[in-house]
Amino acid sequence: MKIFKSWCSSQKVNSAEDQNSTFKWIPPALGLLKINVDGAFVAGTSTGGIAGVLRDASGVLMGGLAREVKAQSALHAETLAVIEGLKFASEREKEKGTQAPLGCYPTLAI
Repeated sequence: MKIFKSWCSSQKVNSAEDQNSTFKWIPPALGLLKINVDGAFVAGTSTGGIAGVLRDASGVLMGGLAREVKAQSALHAETLAVIEGLKFASEREKEKGTQAPLGCYPTLAI
């Protein structure tokens, strides 16, 4: 949780810099939640990290995750981030006692 809090405090939310960004966050439909995840890998090691943020349609932070993982490659770390992000979002919905549909949007540009 300490890593997540540190990451949150370093983010510039709704700043002028965000307004000029090429990539913009697209909110989910009203009543749904959206999880954005990322994975990283340290070449030459089996060390990686994953992080994710869960937001509602207004952009309000509903939760997040961050942890170190064992990974074989950057793609492996990214895949673990997606898997753990989906688990996190699913657990959050169970806690609330609701079932919001999970949707996948193409966000990876290669």
